This record gives sequence, structure tokens and C-alpha cells, in this order.
Amino acid sequence: KKEKYNQKKQKLTDNQIEVLEVLELANGIEITAKDIEERLDIKQVSGVRILKALAKKGFLIEDKKTSLESRGAVLTFKIKPF
Repeated sequence: KKEKYNQKKQKLTDNQIEVLEVLELANGIEITAKDIEERLDIKQVSGVRILKALAKKGFLIEDKKTSLESRGAVLTFKIKPF
């Protein structure tokens, strides 16, 4: 499985690999597009697009949470165990 994971990882863009590495280092903690924006200095919209692409490719688990402080839904992502 690890080999298949690495083969899939080789097909990612540089930005996707950078974002994936941030999530791997998070050790299972959920990450938002805002976190990606702050850590990698990329626009939040781009962060959402990259995170959604990684979820679609099976690398991440996407979840939608609502909280009072954000006054709406927040998308969170974490590494999908393989």
C-alpha cells in the first residue's frame, strides 16, 4: 500500500506536495485553508482548491464543521490513513 501511495504522490503538483507535507507534519490534527495560507503564503482560495483536490485523490479526509466564532461552516482536512 505504501508503494501505491508513493506512486500516486509522484503525480501531484509541487503545491499539492507542499500542502500534503504540512498535513503529514500535523500528525492527524485537522487543518483549514487558513492554516495553509498562513504556513505556505498562498491565497486561501488556492488552499481550498488544493485541499479539495487532495481529498478527491484520496490523500485527505474532508470535513465540514460549524462554529459560533466563524459564523458559518469551516472546511477541515486531515491525512487519510492508508
